[in-house]
Amino acid sequence: MSAPPLVILGWGGHARECGWIARQCADGGPREVVAFAVDDGTEGRTVDGLPVLALGDAARRFSGARFISGLGSPNLRRSLAEQALALGMAPDTLIHPGALVAPDASVGEGSVLFPGTVVSCGVRIGAHVHVNTGSSVSHDCVLEAYATLSPGVMVGGNVHVGAGALLGIGASVAQGQVGAPLRIGPWAVVGAGACVLRPVADASVVAGVPARLLAARERDS
Repeated sequence: MSAPPLVILGWGGHARECGWIARQCADGGPREVVAFAVDDGTEGRTVDGLPVLALGDAARRFSGARFISGLGSPNLRRSLAEQALALGMAPDTLIHPGALVAPDASVGEGSVLFPGTVVSCGVRIGAHVHVNTGSSVSHDCVLEAYATLSPGVMVGGNVHVGAGALLGIGASVAQGQVGAPLRIGPWAVVGAGACVLRPVADASVVAGVPARLLAARERDS
């Protein structure tokens, strides 16, 4: 049986990448992407030959379709995913055939693993997490819901990445310890190229080598 059709939430570059991955999926088979969907009044255009619809219209027009929230921002990804869930849409999960995933790793619904990613032994990935191209997650890590690894991120073993945390391009996180993982707090931001050697507080912004605190953000609930 073929996979249900797919609606991608958002229509920008990241959403288009998710659509590209969907068409190449080996796990569950390639997806037929039928539309992009938004909630910001930018509907009515055509992107990659597909209509951009208001989210409610997409849910009605493609009843039974699954969705992926294709937004790079964790907060926007969560907002649109929650709206889609409230409309009765079910999330899909996309794993590119070029991703390497250990047999005992788990990947939550709504998540996307981009090409060239490595997800190692005992890793647990929550819902609507995006692991971008060329990122690696070593053994026994946890990535909570809506966390985002940008391209080229390297995460050592025994690291716990909180919900909605964003790790910038090329960032690296040192290994934690068994029973005492190195923690990156919920909704924290790790700057591009940063090297994280110690825990990162909730809703904080760190950058540099080694990573140091730059600012505190308004915390998302």
